[in-house]
Amino acid sequence: MSLDTTPRLLSGINGRSCEINISATLPTNGEFSLYLRANDDLTEYTKIGYDAVARQLYFDATHSGTQGRPVHETAPFALQEGELLELTIFVDNSVIEIYANERQAICRRVYPDADGAGVLLFGTPGTQINDLVVYEMAASNFC
Repeated sequence: MSLDTTPRLLSGINGRSCEINISATLPTNGEFSLYLRANDDLTEYTKIGYDAVARQLYFDATHSGTQGRPVHETAPFALQEGELLELTIFVDNSVIEIYANERQAICRRVYPDADGAGVLLFGTPGTQINDLVVYEMAASNFC
C-alpha cells in the first residue's frame, strides 16, 4: 500500500485496545505516522511516528484531549541505509506504547475527551507499507 498526503483510515479496527505491527519503506526525506484514538472529525487524536529528516521517533499528544499533558515528545532514532521502519504499537485505552526496530521506544498516557477509536495512516509520498497486522486485545487498563 502506498501512502500520500491524506491520512488513510483503517476500517474495522478497535483502536481503543489493540496491537499494531507495521513495516514501511520511507524515502530519505520522508515521514510516517499513525493517528491513534482519533475521533470522527479528527479534532482529537494522538499522533505517533517517525521523521527521517530529523531522525526522530515522536509522540504528539497536543491533540489528545484536555486532560493529561499536551506534549510533543521525541526520541533519537535513525534508520540505517536500506533499513525498513518496523513499528510495534500497543494501545490500551489511555496507554500508548511505540517500539521502533527493537531499538527505541516512547510510552505515554493520554486521556481523550472523546471516545475515539479511529486509526489512520499517513506518509509522505513515496512511503510504502510492506506489512500491516492488527490484533484486537482485551483491555487491561480502564482509564
